Amino acid sequence: MAVSLPGSIGERSVHRWARMDARTLTRSSRDAPALRPAGMLSAGKEPLVLAGGRAPVMDRRSSSVVLLIHGLGGTPADLGRLGARLATAGMATSTLTLPGHGEMSPEILKDVNCDEWLSAVRSEIVRLREQFAIVHIVGMCMGALLALEIAKELSVEHNGQDCLILLAPPIFLDGWALPKLRWLRHVAYRLPLIPRWIRIKESEPYGVKNTRLRRIIERKFLNADPFHYAWVPLTAIRELDRLRRKVRRGLQRLEHKTLIVQALDDELTSIESARHIRDVVNHGRRDTRVRLKVLTDSFHMICIDNENEDVAQHVVSFLQAADRTTRSTRLAGALVA
Repeated sequence: MAVSLPGSIGERSVHRWARMDARTLTRSSRDAPALRPAGMLSAGKEPLVLAGGRAPVMDRRSSSVVLLIHGLGGTPADLGRLGARLATAGMATSTLTLPGHGEMSPEILKDVNCDEWLSAVRSEIVRLREQFAIVHIVGMCMGALLALEIAKELSVEHNGQDCLILLAPPIFLDGWALPKLRWLRHVAYRLPLIPRWIRIKESEPYGVKNTRLRRIIERKFLNADPFHYAWVPLTAIRELDRLRRKVRRGLQRLEHKTLIVQALDDELTSIESARHIRDVVNHGRRDTRVRLKVLTDSFHMICIDNENEDVAQHVVSFLQAADRTTRSTRLAGALVA
């Protein structure tokens, strides 16, 4: 986990995988935030490590943080330079690497289940709650499902001010690039040991419509670059399916103000996933709890693809509007008091 405070020049440093091809990458991967160890904060030109790894004292009543959650097989690099854009807008951010991720080999994923991913996110939110009054959650792909499931839970404090942002949430695995016989995986799940042996490899188009970036990603997979696993075991897909089933149950319980950003041409999950979440949560409500922004020039990895700047702008604008509402509510309460 790493926490970054707003106004950090350190946020302009790049991930190692992006630096290798800095001249040819699209804007999405050209200034992505550097990963820092837990307890290390960015404050000025150099990261600042405080005694005991503690964050500086803040006014918890007025402070907020944005938690960024990556997808299956990925790392915080999945979110491109979104963290940097949030920091530029004056928002503190926090990232975590999910259990079984960020290692040299995806073999470790064979023994990780979705409950461990949920537990990691839950623990991070509880920890951030000790430092910040408001915890906004941003999830990409599987990270969006984790965020959505945690947001539904009553066990995690919700103060009516936290926001949820879902980037390409795969409620349904029905994208145009998936094989027609994908349903057979459910048969394989029931066979002893088979899910541990079968490898699901990343393949064209690698979630990106931008052809130049696609070639760069391909080279990184060939070089075993740790920015993202080149394959995941079928057991990981089984756990993703378990998570999808969990999320679909009780969607109407979601109380967070939510923004969904979804590409119309997503090759992994169709626009129906986003519409399903929006329609179920908004049904019967006077207010519009969930809003949907549709992209027309991207595939699944929207934070690094052609419209990455549009994604960042949607997210920043949504959170800024939420913060303005919070401040107005507090001001009105203070005047009444």
